[in-house]
Amino acid sequence: MDYIHKNPEKFSSPPKIIDSGSRYIKITISEKDQNHHGRTRSNTLSTLNDDEDGDEPAQQITRRDNTAVKTRVRLILKDSFNYIPLKLEKFAKTFSLAEDKKGFFPYKGNCEFFYGKKLEKHLPLQFYEPERMGAKKREEFLKWYGEHHQQQYDFDRELEEYCRSDVNLLRKGFLEFRKMYMNITELDPIVNGCTIASYLMKVYKITLLEPDTISYIREKGYNAFQNQSGLALKYLSWLKEANQWPILQTKLSDEGEKKIDLGGGKFFLADGFIPPLDSSSKGTVIEIDGCHLHGCLKCFPVRQDIAINKKTHSMNHNLTMRKKMRLEKLGYKVVNHRTCDILAEIKEDKKKASEQQSGLSKFFKDNEDMHAHIDLREAFFGGRTEVFQCLKTAVKGTRIKYLDVCSLYPYVCRSKSYMLGEPEIIRENFDYPDARQHVKYKGFVRCTVLPPTDVRPAVLPMRCNGKLYFACCKACAQVENQDGQCTHTDEKRRFTGTWSHFELNHALEKGYQIQKIHEVWEWKRWSNDLGESSLFQTYIDKFLKIKVEASGWPKLNMTDAEKTAYVVDYERHSGIKLDPSKICYNEGLRWLAKLSLNSHWGKFGQRSNVASSVYIETYEDFFKLVTDEALEVLSLNLYGSTFVARYRRKDYAVNDNESGNVAIAALTTSHARLELIKILEKVGPQAIYCDTDSCIFTEDENEPPLLNTGVYLGDLTDEVPEGKILEAVCGGCKAYGLKIEKANGTVEHSVKLRGITLNYENTAKFSFDELKRLVSQFIKKESVVPAVFSMNSLKKRKGGTIQTFEMQRTYKPVNGKGRIMDNGQVLPYGYRANSPL
Repeated sequence: MDYIHKNPEKFSSPPKIIDSGSRYIKITISEKDQNHHGRTRSNTLSTLNDDEDGDEPAQQITRRDNTAVKTRVRLILKDSFNYIPLKLEKFAKTFSLAEDKKGFFPYKGNCEFFYGKKLEKHLPLQFYEPERMGAKKREEFLKWYGEHHQQQYDFDRELEEYCRSDVNLLRKGFLEFRKMYMNITELDPIVNGCTIASYLMKVYKITLLEPDTISYIREKGYNAFQNQSGLALKYLSWLKEANQWPILQTKLSDEGEKKIDLGGGKFFLADGFIPPLDSSSKGTVIEIDGCHLHGCLKCFPVRQDIAINKKTHSMNHNLTMRKKMRLEKLGYKVVNHRTCDILAEIKEDKKKASEQQSGLSKFFKDNEDMHAHIDLREAFFGGRTEVFQCLKTAVKGTRIKYLDVCSLYPYVCRSKSYMLGEPEIIRENFDYPDARQHVKYKGFVRCTVLPPTDVRPAVLPMRCNGKLYFACCKACAQVENQDGQCTHTDEKRRFTGTWSHFELNHALEKGYQIQKIHEVWEWKRWSNDLGESSLFQTYIDKFLKIKVEASGWPKLNMTDAEKTAYVVDYERHSGIKLDPSKICYNEGLRWLAKLSLNSHWGKFGQRSNVASSVYIETYEDFFKLVTDEALEVLSLNLYGSTFVARYRRKDYAVNDNESGNVAIAALTTSHARLELIKILEKVGPQAIYCDTDSCIFTEDENEPPLLNTGVYLGDLTDEVPEGKILEAVCGGCKAYGLKIEKANGTVEHSVKLRGITLNYENTAKFSFDELKRLVSQFIKKESVVPAVFSMNSLKKRKGGTIQTFEMQRTYKPVNGKGRIMDNGQVLPYGYRANSPL
């Protein structure tokens, strides 16, 4: 365990080798703040396990997935990795620090067998695992080992020196990091956040945010109490389809929800309504009752507990029954369905064999985007990663280029328009655009669109099967149709979603049609209107100036005239005036500025419902937790005599993110996707692969470049500037390889596989040629034997211990984003162009 200590001179003697880090803390540290690098990955469990012997246990741990962000105890423990996402081995170079201990440690030998041992020479090579190192690091290790392995090796002394060296390196690096930020912002990152994102958000809000610009949007948006939930609409649509009730009227019907006059100037909107078939009633009202807001007797047996609408469950239930009685008195038949019963019905249907299923669970899966109101989470898509050609060779007269947008997200934050203030929510009387005309609103529009059959690349993203698709047909995407050309009707091809007006406008220009608008959030004020600067321009300029100055002069031995011309030219292009006296290469400051440019905007989109953990020492606290209707208990672990419970709040009871504005986060990704699609449209059918901010494509060597490059923010830069790409192989998203001929004539290979560490061992057995072979088999629909890779990982064990184990991962080509042709070309699902492929 690595610790920052403000007063290292207090250490009079080292702890015993086998002492745990948590006892070390209790004995030696009296300050209230500690920082652990990588604590979230393993050390928290060790501390929790040992703290049961201490005087005061932890009270609450905030987590993000499996990651502890902040632990509240008598001391406050924070993970410095959440501020500095760097390996500890990179601290020295990044922050210009000297390491106390050089060399390598045989971590495989860190066990009791070697404690207290003084060896005649260093441990054998396998205890250092050089095959699990990168090629460069392995080369450094072998050189070091060759020079030192015959020397005597005092294991305890070496372990102590390496531990002290790492702790000192972390301490000095973190203090340098803190000092740099305080010099720039005058705000202490330790005090003002638990992560770099939360700290930078506070920097922005305190020092740069203008009043009346960014509104606060709750996690549930402006529809928290709307009774037409997605589940209700799906179930009603299922009833309509399964019972063949075309006359069932819902929110999705052309006429909208049925409006029933209750008398006395009061009206009621029915979830579902079936007109009368005879004179026995005025029709049938179908109500989908959310268990929480309708006081479900089964789900909420404690009737006096308060619901989110500030009423008791008993009161909510009584109101529901009164409404039903009033409707029945007016002559309507009323059928109520509880959400808990619907969910149970779906669960039971999933368990059945496919031939025995009613089709309910499949209907819900196929229509996961069906709901009436805008949920901005639905519009918060990620970046676009897509394969267009699985295999490509640069034939004579052509070249393969790999270009990347320089700081895409900082660029859109600085230059693009953002909404200001509160939106107007529009739910009726929509103004539809004419063919190939722009939408009449500025903001987010939830609508049903029909894509053209021949658009390449497809414009609008859609989600299904837990994936992001850019398709011409929803039905083809749902089954990932590889069998032939799409034959689906327009009704099957269309899909529903929420998109920004920027993306929708571009889609309409390419032939998309808006068939139905469901809801609009329209903002009247925008940051770039009337000559106003972009919402984040001041923030981006502040750190971009630091990054550019810390990058040094663009070339060596520049004359004063050249330096002056560079400063003037940069200001003319970017509007940022550099300080020549500060232009000097500083790796730490450059890294910090780059981190700041990319770690800011995402905080607006952070999910509010993160998991938390709490220590439980009494039966009263235990039963209070497990019976709390607003909480979902995820796990219970016993450490000594104390339980640690991990829980998450249920959706209806979520605590909102104090910096929440998903609209800004969703619009940022929308702007970024538009920048990428404009690149893809310029490249056309020559595109090979794209990933968020980069594109690999072919072009004619005898023609002007398809895309221009530059050095400024938002410009395209060449990822292989001093070589020639001979071949490109794409085996799926974030899985590709390049064969590159260097200027000196040598040939190198670059292979990237998501989730797999290509260390020396894995690289040696999985080459570019092996990837090409697997992809070729995949295209020909031959049987593919997956490649197997070995990596070290950590595993949590019962009782709070951590075990290092060898993890194996497999890889084989996969491409579920489009229809793969025999020549390796990938077309959008549902693409139907008549032109030859």
